[in-house]
Formats: sequence, C-alpha cells, structure tokens
Amino acid sequence: MEIIVFENESFYRMQRELIRMFQLAIEEALLKNTNESDWINEEDAKKILPYKSKKKWAQLRKSGVIRFMQVGRKISYSKKSIMDFMSKHSTKQTFNHGKN
Repeated sequence: MEIIVFENESFYRMQRELIRMFQLAIEEALLKNTNESDWINEEDAKKILPYKSKKKWAQLRKSGVIRFMQVGRKISYSKKSIMDFMSKHSTKQTFNHGKN
C-alpha cells in the first residue's frame, strides 16, 4: 500500500479544481439533455429583451425570472423564459389614429 501526503494548500486547491470540473461536466450534460434550440447566447438574448445593463440581466437571473445556464464564463438564456417574461410584462396599446 502506498500513502500519498499533500500539503493543506495543495489538497484544497486540488479539491476546488475537482469540484469546478464536476460542476462544468454536470452543466454541460444538463445543457445537452434540454431542448438545445431553446438556449441562446447573451448577445441574442439582448436583441430580444432590450435591457443593455449587465446589472439588470444579473437581477433577472438572480430573481429566477429568466432561466439561464452558465458554463465557465459563458451564459446562455432560455429563449422561452425570455418570451414568457415579455408576454407577462407587455401591455397592449390601442391607437385611435386621431379618432375620438
């Protein structure tokens, strides 16, 4: 039997890296198992929903209003959840075109 000894710092660094690798693998697997055509990148999401502020997008993510998935630094959004958000928060306007 062989015994391997780590310094505390090395052990915890390795542990953090393994956890990060597992999280990435799980997120990638989840992304593949969901409806892939529903997921769009951040740039395309901003074309649909006109918020330009990073803070506003972070609020939407944190509140759970819009579904998202983050793999590393890349964030993907559920197009369906954006469309649902828009339909819940849109108002119908009617115009009289000058008629009373």
